[in-house]
Amino acid sequence: MPGLRLEYQDLRVASLAAPTGQLDGGDVLMLGCGPLPPESAAGPAFTAAQGPVAQAVRTVGPRLYMDSQLRVLASLAGQDPVEAAGAVAASLVETGNADLRVAVVRGQNVLDRLEELMLHTDLAHQTTGQRFAELNAKTVSAIAGLGPRPAAQALKQGARLVLTAYENPTALAEAAAWNAFAKPECAVARGVGGVLACFSRGLCAHSLQQTDWSQLESLQAEIEPNGAVCFYGAKPLCDAAKQAMAEWEEAGRPSPSPTTHSELNLMYVAGYEAELCVALRHEHSASRLRSALSKAPPVVQACRDGDDWPELAGSLAVIPLRHASRDRLAAAVGALAAVLEVGGPELGVEVVGGPPAVRPSLKLWPTQLPPELLEWSIDIKPAAEWLN
Repeated sequence: MPGLRLEYQDLRVASLAAPTGQLDGGDVLMLGCGPLPPESAAGPAFTAAQGPVAQAVRTVGPRLYMDSQLRVLASLAGQDPVEAAGAVAASLVETGNADLRVAVVRGQNVLDRLEELMLHTDLAHQTTGQRFAELNAKTVSAIAGLGPRPAAQALKQGARLVLTAYENPTALAEAAAWNAFAKPECAVARGVGGVLACFSRGLCAHSLQQTDWSQLESLQAEIEPNGAVCFYGAKPLCDAAKQAMAEWEEAGRPSPSPTTHSELNLMYVAGYEAELCVALRHEHSASRLRSALSKAPPVVQACRDGDDWPELAGSLAVIPLRHASRDRLAAAVGALAAVLEVGGPELGVEVVGGPPAVRPSLKLWPTQLPPELLEWSIDIKPAAEWLN
């Protein structure tokens, strides 16, 4: 039985602009847009995920056409895979892959089922242990990680590209191994997936302090049926990946089994935020602005969230405001705008961009739930049919 060669690309950092030759020898390309949007992320971060994936699929399209063995597993950072399927399918059709079978995993968005799920589990925070119900917060997103089973099943049924709302790289790698080796549990694949994600092309320049990192190089890992792992690519990456894999082994392979735990990432409204941008006209503007803010009306003081600005004339200063109440924050924005409009000339500052918009401040609540509470299905059809 041949080995399984994997590659992971983090699309938050770099588009898949390298020649398709970088995938030579690869069996499965995993694409990710990172985890779900972090604290203070706004809604567009969800819908933007399909763009990078569609672009990446367009780039590797010729390779998919030439190499019938190549498979692609994509995680969309919470974006609905059904909505993303049209854009991804268009990229496939443009590159001659109209008949390529695309799978969409359904059932990961459990927002409508949240109250039902809370009857069976506390949805305790993974770090603090706090029960989610104690927040009494508005939930705007609830995306469950289904683990490797759905993607593995899609591959087994002939899909060559699988779209999921969100799965971490460990689950994607295990899905590929499950399909390749017919083994439902593959801890080594989970470890490999985590390591590949850490040293994805684009992230590696920061991780290894390689400022001259070539976008034409990437890291691949090959898993043998007996569990042995080899890394291929640039030597600095391979050495770092081997070290990371060894540390993972020494730590006792710390990765929860997807058969006992499923990830659930909740996004909730933690308050509201706004940012007022002002131009600093002379060298004393920054200090005068700080002094003026310290004497601003109480409604402004209650919402201030730092004043770390540059001191140089001609720079822009961003004044962040946050509060649990939208109305209180809106009042603070109005009061601050009035202060700066009246005192701006004397302070040497000028508001840029007009009044700021008040928007929700979102936070991520990572938790787990029993897999048996989740209901999922797979829809597989040729790319051309996803365009209809």
